[in-house]
Amino acid sequence: MRRRLPTRLFVSADVLWAAAAVRIGAIQASGRPVLVGTGSVAESEALSRHLHQAGIEHRVLNARFDSEEARIVAEAGQPGQVTVTTNMAGRGTDIVLAPGVAAAGGLHVLCCQHNASRRIDRQLQGRCARQGDPGSTETWLAAGEKSGQALVRLGKINHRLHNQEISLPQPILRTWLAWQQKSHAARQRNTRRQLLQADRAWERGLSFRGQGE
Repeated sequence: MRRRLPTRLFVSADVLWAAAAVRIGAIQASGRPVLVGTGSVAESEALSRHLHQAGIEHRVLNARFDSEEARIVAEAGQPGQVTVTTNMAGRGTDIVLAPGVAAAGGLHVLCCQHNASRRIDRQLQGRCARQGDPGSTETWLAAGEKSGQALVRLGKINHRLHNQEISLPQPILRTWLAWQQKSHAARQRNTRRQLLQADRAWERGLSFRGQGE
């Protein structure tokens, strides 16, 4: 029952937050709840400022509001409720939809973070369309300075003509994002391997020292 909408890439974080506020306001007006995933406390607060400026009521769930987590999650499925979270907050919890929300389309998940692991992406997307409920998810990201320039050259576009959005075919964009995640995972594996090798070398060195005092 989960609908996956096209991935979108913006040239900067400020442009992303401004566009996300417009999108969130439109979904809220339809009576559907929205869950927004951000990559850090700072990002969740940056989006919150844009939502405040747009007059959109919302809740923020991050490390600063951990004591209120249960209550915020319990109310996240109410009609028109907007919940901005970090990628760790509320993970593994079912968001129960209020009466009438399923008929309106269910929970919408807007992922505004590029996680290092595809598994974390799936965990966030999996907050919607649970236990037979309808729902939808989409990913909106901001390109870094170098990656943004590379993608603009790849697409041969003028981003000013696309409202500061980097317009690329979905297969190219998703392949690029998957490559970014695989590269990061490979670097992490290499770091763990080097640490393990260093730890074993250290243990071998200690074995020649005899019993410690």
